[in-house]
Amino acid sequence: MAKKALKPENLTGTILEHKGLKRVSILTTALGLFLLIIFAVVVVYCSTHYAKAVNGESMLPTINQSYSEDNEHFDIVLVNAATTHKKGDIVIVDHTQFVGTAELLIKRVIATEGDTLNFIWNDETQQVNIYVNGTLIEEDYVLTNSNRENVNSFNRNKTSSAWYVNQNNSDVNLEIIEDAENPINNGAIVIPKGYYFVMGDNRLNSKDSLVFGPLPNSTMIGVVDTIVPYDSFLFKILNSIFGIRLNNSHTT
Repeated sequence: MAKKALKPENLTGTILEHKGLKRVSILTTALGLFLLIIFAVVVVYCSTHYAKAVNGESMLPTINQSYSEDNEHFDIVLVNAATTHKKGDIVIVDHTQFVGTAELLIKRVIATEGDTLNFIWNDETQQVNIYVNGTLIEEDYVLTNSNRENVNSFNRNKTSSAWYVNQNNSDVNLEIIEDAENPINNGAIVIPKGYYFVMGDNRLNSKDSLVFGPLPNSTMIGVVDTIVPYDSFLFKILNSIFGIRLNNSHTT
């Protein structure tokens, strides 16, 4: 029995239906591939990053602009745990071994191994001048740099056991430069190999290397990649997922 031939209009409709199915298939595949890539990126990111909420005022005005002891509006930071540390980086510091209790701090790297570092009070500007390798560093991120006690703490503690590097259980010897002909270098310290000098941006209210001295690389557990402000939409999402506070001491 002869097969019934398809009418032209039916043939056209069949071709259009197949084209439509092909378009849907391509879109579905593209969408699936896109979601797979997004998922892979998230997995890789989460394997090297973590989120912390910052409690305190020692990194004002860079972090926690909305914070006060009354409202506790804290920012969240996204931290890269697999990275090196350089001058200017904001880092998370595990301070536990120095205080005997679990304590994490968030600070900025001021000087790294081999750098010379000195604090000098400028009577003319009434500001603290910080010199790294003999050069005055520009710090447009600080809340204020007019706390003369920072200079006093540096000069007092660099020769005392208040600094970990000067304690008997330390494996380094802190070098202090004596150069009476060069006031910028005279009294400067040399950061030991594998150590960092860290400070809070709020120089009036920060517990940092002026108190406990340079810290070894082993205490640096991450670099801040992103600051998420308290009043942002992303904060609300992250805060619902990561509700852990970073103990950022706001004592001087």
